[in-house]
Amino acid sequence: MDRFLWEAWQIACTEYDVKLGPTPEVFTLIKQCGSQVRGEVKRNARPLITVHYKFDASEDTTYEEIATLVRVLTLNNSLIYEDHEAQTGLFKNICVACIMFQSRSKIENCVDQWKHGWFRQVDFTEKLYHKKYECYLDNL
Repeated sequence: MDRFLWEAWQIACTEYDVKLGPTPEVFTLIKQCGSQVRGEVKRNARPLITVHYKFDASEDTTYEEIATLVRVLTLNNSLIYEDHEAQTGLFKNICVACIMFQSRSKIENCVDQWKHGWFRQVDFTEKLYHKKYECYLDNL
């Protein structure tokens, strides 16, 4: 994990032309936020995935059909394709894209909390991040 953090830190510093070495305290904070971000991603993804793939068993869908679909989606990363059966439209699955962009917005919020060089709480609100999220979707 530390190697990944170090490499990500170096990439970010290079991309933004910043010469700032990380401290152990910053790495600790990033690790703590990582768990929170993963939880938020999962919490936000669940209803989107459930509706998109019709995972709620109903009169039209049986538990066996859902289990079969899950096997198909997890085989060869099929869920990242627009058409998971033909495996066409790589990274064009609108459901997965929405989840990625929601995640990106939340990660951006975590980064924004440090924009002055020190930590300052920035609430994740629609007012602050909705336009950015819409821009991500438009870029698809």
